[in-house]
Formats: sequence, C-alpha cells, structure tokens
Amino acid sequence: MKNLGEIIIRDRALKNESDAIVVQYIYSLIRNKELSRITLNKSFRDAKKELENAHIKIDAMICDESVIRQVLKSEAEKYIADRKNVILLREKCKNLPSLSEINSLDFTDRVHLILQAHRYYKYVQLDEMLFEEENIVIYLDTWIEQFWNGTVNLRKIKSNLRPVFHRMFGQEGKYFYGLHFKRNKSLDGYVLSLLASCGKGDNKNKKYKALTEFFARVLYEGRSNYEVKNGLNKMDPVEIGVEDFVVRCNVFRCMNKSHEIKDIIGLIKICDENGQNHLMKVPAGYCSECKIYFILNTTYYQLIKNGDILCKIIDEKTYLRSDGLQRAGLALQSVLMQYGYNVSQNDGLTDEHRQRILTFIIDNNILSKSEIISYFNFFISQKQKMDNMKWAIMKWNRDREFVEKYKNDEGIKVKIGAIQKQRR
Repeated sequence: MKNLGEIIIRDRALKNESDAIVVQYIYSLIRNKELSRITLNKSFRDAKKELENAHIKIDAMICDESVIRQVLKSEAEKYIADRKNVILLREKCKNLPSLSEINSLDFTDRVHLILQAHRYYKYVQLDEMLFEEENIVIYLDTWIEQFWNGTVNLRKIKSNLRPVFHRMFGQEGKYFYGLHFKRNKSLDGYVLSLLASCGKGDNKNKKYKALTEFFARVLYEGRSNYEVKNGLNKMDPVEIGVEDFVVRCNVFRCMNKSHEIKDIIGLIKICDENGQNHLMKVPAGYCSECKIYFILNTTYYQLIKNGDILCKIIDEKTYLRSDGLQRAGLALQSVLMQYGYNVSQNDGLTDEHRQRILTFIIDNNILSKSEIISYFNFFISQKQKMDNMKWAIMKWNRDREFVEKYKNDEGIKVKIGAIQKQRR
C-alpha cells in the first residue's frame, strides 16, 4: 500500500494556502485506485469465487484463514495478503472524501486533483469522463496520422492542443485557478512524446495514460510552462493560543458529524531549542461550534522539527474517545503531556527540553508550581518500587527540584507561626 504520509501540496494554482482538503481528495483518489486494482484483479476475483463455490453461504472476506488454505492451497497466501489490504483500504476510504464527492467538483479541480495524485501513484489517470466533451481522443488519431504523414508539422499540433489545454484548465474551480500556456522550450519534446505514446487505434486506455503523462509533465516538470491568473484570495491567519485544543489527525473531522470544519491558516507558537518563541503559519481546520482546531499529522511532524508546540495537542484517538474534551483535560498528567512533557526513553527529551516545557506551563498560568510538584510526588510514590521506572523517577526528581526552585524569589512570602496541636 502506498505511503501517503509525506504528500505535501505546493501548487501555484491553489486558490489559498489551506491545502488540507486538497490533500484529502488526493489521498482518496490514490486509496480508491489501490482498492479497485486489487478487487478487480483477476487472481483475486478468481480466488474469491473459488472459495464461495467450495462452501455454501461462505463470506470469502471474513472466513477463517485455515479454510482459505484448505481450498486455495498454493494460492492461499496471496489471497490472504490481498484480502487484508482490501479490508484496510476500505476502512481508510470510509474516512476520506468519496469519489462521488470528487466527481461533483468543478472540471478544473478534478483535472488538477487527478494530476496531483498521478504524481504519487501512476495508476491514477485522466479518463473518459474528463475528455468526453473534448473529443480529444478522436482528434488525436487524426493529428497522429497527419503528423507522421508529414501533412502537418509540430507547430500545428501544438496549436491544436493549446485550446484543448485552455478548456481543460481555463475554468476556475473552487480549489484551483485556471492556467494558461506560456512559451517553453520543453513543450516540443512533451508533444512528440505524447504522439509517440498514443499510437493509432481503438486503445482508449493507452491514450488516457499518454494524455495524463502529457498534462502532468507540462504542469509539474516545467514550472515556467504556465502562470497563475491574478487575484488569489488570501485568508487572514488565525492565531492559535496556548489554551486552545488542537487535534492532530489524518482527516479533519469533528466528533459531531453535523458540524462544519472550516479551512483556515493557523498561526501556532513554537519554542525553539534556544528558548525563543516563533509563530509558524500552517494549514488547519476549525470547528466554530466546538472551538477546536485540527491539523494533519504531517503538519504536526513538520512543526515539532522546529521546537515545542505551545498549545494543547492531543491525538485523534484521545479526542474521539473523550466525552468532548472535558475528560481529556482533567488529569494533571494529561495536561503536561498535551504540552509535550514526558519522561519516555523513546522520545529522549533532555532535562533542558523538559524543563523548558515546564517553564512555559508555569509562566502561562496553565498549572501552578504546586500542582506540577504534586504530580511528580504522586508518580514517584506510585512507581518507586518498579525497576523499569528508575530512569523516569530520576527525571521526575530532577524536574521536581527544578520547579521547586523556579522563581522562588517571586513568590508571596507568608510568615508561618507556631503550629499548635488541635485540642479535642
């Protein structure tokens, strides 16, 4: 299955900087194509049919693997592997925009999305639906014959292709701006490659593949081949504060499915290793009813490369299993962890790094010194007899000492008199 974790959209045709929903559309195109390639594959269909014929009322997608091995023998392991991928892909597709939603988008948007997805997964390609109004496949046969017969030259072919390109990309969609050609030396080579790849005849799929490659190369290999129409709509960035909840996820979705999540540009405060704070601009989502922000996991991993994120971050699983966000923020442990504090050996936070987080929590009145110290006292007492927790206890002790001494001279000094034993 294709790894999509690193897909980042940087397209000059995007209407604004919030590319989150565009990424989700691209994920959907790729995942659905992966799913259809397996389920339509002859070996998978034949194996599934053989299982269903061997046992009455058997469900080939959930039956025990021992049954599969008994019936399919040498072909069993391949079917089992394919079945696992089908189940996983179906689950992933449930959480992504549907193909019908993508097909309902503007012509310009669909073309761009397909070409973006094609860059990451070659089997996603333009198809008959996008060309039916253009009759470009019919025209191609004529142009190829004329070109190889010498009755038209390359310049004429380019002239024929230009209005097709303009119609394909000239409409302004919801997410992408229309584009138009500029002179480029690489164009001759792209057109020649298109003519050579298409061939002549009734093989439409071959032509769709060749046309997809052509448009993708024109748009993405030669960055100067097109220009963006003027008038980009800029959204005002929204600053995400230290008390705000941010859910990091693979798909923007509110716990309440009826709520609308608006695409925004978020400004998130980052504290670097030198203790300096910076605002970083990121694509994000916002539910105005729940007052919750969402960022993609890919965005989150890019942010933490620059330092500590200075707001409450929780993962999608924690968010979805909490009753709203009330339960997610009650325990002191949860609050500290939401701001990035932990003593895990795997994360490898240094003393300086952990204490920088604690300083931020205290300075911003998120937790008091006494609340943090009580957290350390509780966990040290709970874990002190566990051998595998000795390193964590050492860190908690160092951090407790740091918090106890932090800003001691700024505290309110209260003179404590004699402590008398209460009389009964």
